[in-house]
Amino acid sequence: MSLLLSGVTFAGVLLLAAVPGVVRGDAWAPLLGRPLPDPYVFGDEGYYYITGTAPYGYCGTKLDPEVLQPFAIAIDFGDLGGPYQHWGFKYYRHADGAYHAYATVHFGGFVTAVAHLTPGAGAAWRPGAPITAWRVDRLLVGDRHGERGLAYDAEFLRDTDGQFYLLYNFSEARHSDVHIMAQRMLDPATPDPSFRPRRILSPEGYRSEDRNPGYIQIVEATNVARVQGTHVLLYSVGDFMLHEGRSNYKLGVAFSDTLIPPEGEAYAKALAPDRAGVWGPQDKGGQEVCYLLQSQHAAWRNYCAGQVIGPGLGNIVEADGQHWLVFHGYRPGEREDGPHERYAWKLPLRIEVRPGTPRCEWIRPVLPGAAGTARGNTAH
Repeated sequence: MSLLLSGVTFAGVLLLAAVPGVVRGDAWAPLLGRPLPDPYVFGDEGYYYITGTAPYGYCGTKLDPEVLQPFAIAIDFGDLGGPYQHWGFKYYRHADGAYHAYATVHFGGFVTAVAHLTPGAGAAWRPGAPITAWRVDRLLVGDRHGERGLAYDAEFLRDTDGQFYLLYNFSEARHSDVHIMAQRMLDPATPDPSFRPRRILSPEGYRSEDRNPGYIQIVEATNVARVQGTHVLLYSVGDFMLHEGRSNYKLGVAFSDTLIPPEGEAYAKALAPDRAGVWGPQDKGGQEVCYLLQSQHAAWRNYCAGQVIGPGLGNIVEADGQHWLVFHGYRPGEREDGPHERYAWKLPLRIEVRPGTPRCEWIRPVLPGAAGTARGNTAH
């Protein structure tokens, strides 16, 4: 059974200064000993497995840098040929006990597709010793030429009614807006042909959602958890290639009563008044997106540039009786690092889902600062 959240309740707040391996003075220490972009935390039988965009992962009984140990991941691309770069490798354990994996196949030139993978011949999973040899079984969304759109960053989920869904990022073509989509599945490898994929989150014209000024808008990198009876979707916005003073990559959060909203509806983003015009002029009723973490504007909520640059791709994980945010970002001062040099980080979360109150207050990271709250002006 997954250790990712599934209808559990908040067990209290652990002050950041009391968490070994997370904070060193006023700086944060990476969760892992080497970079791991696009981290995904999979919990199974008392172990945590962290994988992402790398030919390796980490596993251990605690989300602790002194406990987590590396392991290799090898992918056979089968009939696709290759080798190709893979992004966002994720495990999934089905109800019948079989293990599956999902990953983005990058064919080059940002032509991407979402693939289903099966274990290599003779591979077996043991607690603390995951399957490391995988073979691409089929492409679920997209194709090697980009003729059916560009898909990436998938997550396979089972709803409370037993129905399966594949969530993924999608754009019609390069240089087009990116949306988060849901596809109903018959099983871990078979899309339901009777179900038309639907958007469950889209950019809405907020200036903060510009990938670059004057360019496309984007929401991407989806992970969903169920917390206090509410489905919480973490997503990312901006240009992942930028860092240091230019970074606009950031981590957003949106909410829904159901895993997959009805046709024509979507997850609701956390918003806050932008009375000072921090994000620039726009016609959105004076509101802007309240990000879970961002390093772009010191005058906006949950500013973290002193500790990590360009935070994105978050997971909400339960460990040690506490909710945690696991995400990636650049270390401050690493001006020449490319996106493959992003590290995984871990922070406590303060969660209190209270309908009728502003969504921007429902989930807050516990950052170094006054009273253990997030830095940045919260009165806009």
